Amino acid sequence: MSQKFKSIYSIYDAAEAIELVIGFGLSSDEVGLFLGCSSRAVDFWVRNYYTSTLNDKKRFEKITKKSKV
Repeated sequence: MSQKFKSIYSIYDAAEAIELVIGFGLSSDEVGLFLGCSSRAVDFWVRNYYTSTLNDKKRFEKITKKSKV
């Protein structure tokens, strides 16, 4: 059985995928089947979310350390 994927994804697809993986603990394969996209796309969105969140946290810590001194 071959699954046909969407050709264009919206920011809402990415947000829903991130919420399902992080919030509900579903696998990227399950989320991909549910949303009609590849599990690689889901992995990409989640990885980018974690990376940007981590970078924002580091940036915030650096700013707060400078302001305390």
